[in-house]
Amino acid sequence: MNNIRTFRKHLGLTQSDLAKFMGCTAGAICHYETGRRGMDIELCRKFIGAFKTYGIETTIDDLFPPRPLSPVSTLTNGHEVQRR
Repeated sequence: MNNIRTFRKHLGLTQSDLAKFMGCTAGAICHYETGRRGMDIELCRKFIGAFKTYGIETTIDDLFPPRPLSPVSTLTNGHEVQRR
């Protein structure tokens, strides 16, 4: 999940407002917010730049929080290792 909608609403922007700035459609913004559409690192940076333009200093981790690691990870050789 991401925080695009949270930051957009904090700024009082509509999906259409943000879409105009980003050069896409409101539907695309909706899909980015819900995770229905993926994005590459350049588009992530563009969102961060847009929010900075509107006065919110944010990082990629603020906008796209890292997922917590699972307690068990399977190595390529099939052995499981417990994370601490």
